[in-house]
Amino acid sequence: MDGMTIFTEFGDLTPQEILSLFHKFISWPEYPVCPFIASMETSFTKMESGTDTIGKDSDDEAEEGEEQEQLDEEDEL
Repeated sequence: MDGMTIFTEFGDLTPQEILSLFHKFISWPEYPVCPFIASMETSFTKMESGTDTIGKDSDDEAEEGEEQEQLDEEDEL
């Protein structure tokens, strides 16, 4: 677990590092009551919901909105 600290976030880890961390946690007797699972699920949910916007910034989204408005206006004509 080199390079990981208490402040390392799941999004910063590779799939192999997440698996390694998981294997470490499940070997601990307190695993069933630790917040690891909830934290991991929350992080994965955030990552999944952000996959549609990866690489886009607010300017890209604004341009897409303007393009859609123009298309809508043309449809009305």
